[in-house]
This record gives sequence, structure tokens and C-alpha cells, in this order.
Amino acid sequence: CDHHTRGAPAVPLGSSHFLDAAMRDNVEGISIGVLKESLGTAGGDPKVDETVRSVAEALGTLGAIVCDINVPLHSSGGAIWTAIGAESVSETMYYGGQTNSMRSEPSTDMAIVASDGLATRSKDLSLTNKLFILLGEHLRATSRGAVAACGRQMGLALTEAYDASFKTVDVLVMPTTPMRAQKIPAESTGTVEYVSEALKMIANTAPFNVTGHPAITVPVAVENEKLPAGMMIVGNRWDEETVLQVAAVVEKLQQV
Repeated sequence: CDHHTRGAPAVPLGSSHFLDAAMRDNVEGISIGVLKESLGTAGGDPKVDETVRSVAEALGTLGAIVCDINVPLHSSGGAIWTAIGAESVSETMYYGGQTNSMRSEPSTDMAIVASDGLATRSKDLSLTNKLFILLGEHLRATSRGAVAACGRQMGLALTEAYDASFKTVDVLVMPTTPMRAQKIPAESTGTVEYVSEALKMIANTAPFNVTGHPAITVPVAVENEKLPAGMMIVGNRWDEETVLQVAAVVEKLQQV
């Protein structure tokens, strides 16, 4: 976009600003980048991609500045998340319900409840969760933290890549999941297919779990289809205000 972005706030905003942002009925002058690497995902639904692009174009008619933008490292975001997340999932589920890699405040209550639950009801965990626990333990034993450390290094590079994009646009938009809601796999589904079906849904969401950029998803109507798609709006760090402002207008467009 041939546009200078407004930039992220110098300091975090208080929550009172968020409601004000959501009430604004205006995207004029806001630059919106359609993230090209988020489209055409393997196993995705082309109608979802078309819908996201159509909504972005509709925002353009309301005064937003819309363009395509490339962040090549986004395509590796899922692998980066896995490198970090496998040991984190194992740590969370197997060692007391929390992980040292998260930014959140630790909870003693959660640690006790999760630990007791794992001891008594581990069979109720999903297959994907069980496999990630095993993968995390395998990586912990064989790489001695090297894979997770590499993932965190790449996570910093991914963060810098998104930060660079926000020098050009105010928000990024993309499909939240590359497809609409899917049927739950049959009990006879093989392990590889089961896990693949689960993980292909997080191609666009997992990278931002690594970087911490603010994001929101808004249901958007797909032409001639009953089930909606999800449009994810991602903003610069500490710029939840713009994310909410754009999301509110997208939501209003669905009511027309």
C-alpha cells in the first residue's frame, strides 16, 4: 500500500478505549493488507479465500486502503509453533497444567486441577493432544531443548517479519481457518488423517500464538453457502484499537 500507517500506540491502552474503537463506524484511511501467504493453503476451501478478499474489497469502498502484502515467513509459522509448542504442550499437560514458556501469570489452582485430571482421566484427551505430549517428551529427551530453542529463535524472526509489514499497513486480513466448519472425523479415521485434519486448521492462527500480535476473528458470509467463513484481522502490537475498529465494520457489513 502506498500509505504511511498510523503506527502502534507508544504505550498500551486501557480497556476503556476498546469499546470506543468498536463503536466507530469508519475505516476511512486505514490501510488493510490481504496476506497472500494465508491464501491457497493446502486442503483449504477456495471459497473462503474469495470471501476474505471480497470483504476486504468492500472495506475499500468505505475508504480503507486495500492491497496485497507478502510475509514469506508466515508459511513457516505452523512449523515454528510446533517446534516451540510440542514441549510446551507436554510441559503444560504432563507437569502441572502450565508452562514456563507462556507469558501468563501461573495458577496454583490450575496446576493442581490439571495434574489430578491427567492422573485420573488421561484417556479422555484427544488423540492430537496425546501425540503432542509424546512428541514433546521425545524432543525433550533427544534434542535437550535445542528444537524448542531454535523455534523461539525463528519466532523472533517471524515477529520481526510481521512488524515490518505493519510499517506498510495498519492491519493484516486473512482466513481464520482455511476452510469452513468441518465434520468431526469418524471413529474409524486413521491416526495420520485425524491429526492432519486437526492441524491444517491452524495454519493462519498458530503463527500469531508465537508472536503475540493482537488478532480477532469475525464470521463472514460465503455466497450460496449456509456455513460462514472466518476472517481474521491482525494488528500491530498494542494496537488492539485498530483491530477492533476494523472488526466492527466487517461485522456491520454482514448485517446489510
